Amino acid sequence: MMKSLDHLVLTTRNAAKCIDFYTRVLGMELESFGQGRRALRFGEQKINLHDQNTVTDGYAAYPTPGSLDICLEPRSRNHRPRFFRDYLSRHA
Repeated sequence: MMKSLDHLVLTTRNAAKCIDFYTRVLGMELESFGQGRRALRFGEQKINLHDQNTVTDGYAAYPTPGSLDICLEPRSRNHRPRFFRDYLSRHA
């Protein structure tokens, strides 16, 4: 059902310090996308950054610094969120 890990979303209290650590210490590359969004890239993977104080639709209702959201890539584009919600409600 799942093909791969698409990306992670890291909620941070201080975006500047977070970016400094991941780029300077771990050697990741900072990239911008969308409307002012930022991500840290390493190889084929990326970590999208979410500032705790930025309220945006589609994010966690209660963003907590240090928490991660895991975004998976389905094998088929036919597997949309409603499919997974229904599937999980029947099997979880």
